[in-house]
Amino acid sequence: MTDEENLQKLNELNEKMKRGRIITHSDFDGLFSALLMCEVTGLSPDDVVVMEPWEVRKGEFKFWASDFVVDLPRPDMPVKFWADHHTGDSLDNMECNDFAYDSHAPSAARVIFKKFVKDFPQIAKYERDLEWADKIDTASYSLEEYKNPGVHSQISLTLRSLDKEWDKDYFRTLLKAILDKGVEETSKNMFVQAKFQYKQRMVKRYRESIQPYLRREDGVLIVDTREAENYLPKGNSIHLFSEFTDARAAVIISKNKFEDITLVHVGENPFFKDKNKVHIGNLMRTFGGGGHKGVGGCEIGSDVDAEEVFQKIVRVLKKNEK
Repeated sequence: MTDEENLQKLNELNEKMKRGRIITHSDFDGLFSALLMCEVTGLSPDDVVVMEPWEVRKGEFKFWASDFVVDLPRPDMPVKFWADHHTGDSLDNMECNDFAYDSHAPSAARVIFKKFVKDFPQIAKYERDLEWADKIDTASYSLEEYKNPGVHSQISLTLRSLDKEWDKDYFRTLLKAILDKGVEETSKNMFVQAKFQYKQRMVKRYRESIQPYLRREDGVLIVDTREAENYLPKGNSIHLFSEFTDARAAVIISKNKFEDITLVHVGENPFFKDKNKVHIGNLMRTFGGGGHKGVGGCEIGSDVDAEEVFQKIVRVLKKNEK
C-alpha cells in the first residue's frame, strides 16, 4: 500500500471516528434499538456494529468516545451515548456523555423511544413494532402467538446462526430493508422467509437433540449440553415450554469451546409465569450477568467454577422464593 493510500485510509478512519458508530446487541431488541438510533443520529446501517453482552464485559473491544451503545452492558470507557434496561447494568461511576437507563422497561428500544420521541417525532411510526420488541424481549407472548409467529417473531427467529460474521451482514441488511420498507414488507422477502423456515426446522431439531441432556427437577427443566460431543442446534427456554407447558422455569447450560466460556440461559415459563417467584435478572446479576424478571443469562469464564455457579442457580430456582 502506497503512502497516499495509507493517508486516505487514515482520513477515512478519522472521519468515521468523528461520526461514531451504533453498537448494539444481536437480538430483535438490539435490531430495533439500532434502527431508532439510525433515525435519531442520521447514521446508516453500515455504521452499526453487532456484539454480544459477554464481548463487552470481556473488556477487549475498543470503544470510541463518539459511539452510541445500546442494548448492551455499559462500557468501561467513555462513550457518547448508552441506553439499556437489563438489571445487570449499573449507573455507578457513569462516564457517558448522555444515557438512558430503565431496568423496569420491557426493552432497550422502549427506553430509546421514550427518550427521543418528543424531539424526533418521526420515530413514532415504530410504536407498533416496539410493542413486539417489548413482547419478544420479555417473552410475553401467548402460546398461540408462539406456535403461529407473526412477522416480527419471524424476523426475530432469523437473526442468529453459527456464523457470526454472516449474521452481522444479515443484521445490517435487515436494518436497511426495515428502514426502507418496514417490517411487513421485509418479512415477505424470499430470503427472509427461507431463513425463517430453516430456523423453524432447527428449532424442531433442537427439541429432539437435547432429549439426552434434559431432565426435570421440582418443576425446573435442566438442559446441560457441556459434555455433548456433536454439534447441537441452538435454542433457548421458550422452545422447551411449548412442550412442557406446566414447567415453572428452565436452565440451559452450554460450553462455548472457541471462547472458553460457559453460557447459562435461564427463563421462566411465559405460559405459566405466575408460578415462578424468582427474579431471574437479579439472580443472573449475582453471577456477573443480567436480564429481566422472567429471563436472563450469564457467561462464566474459565477462572470460575462453572459447576458451582450452575448448582447455585438450580437450587434457587427449585426453592422458588422471592
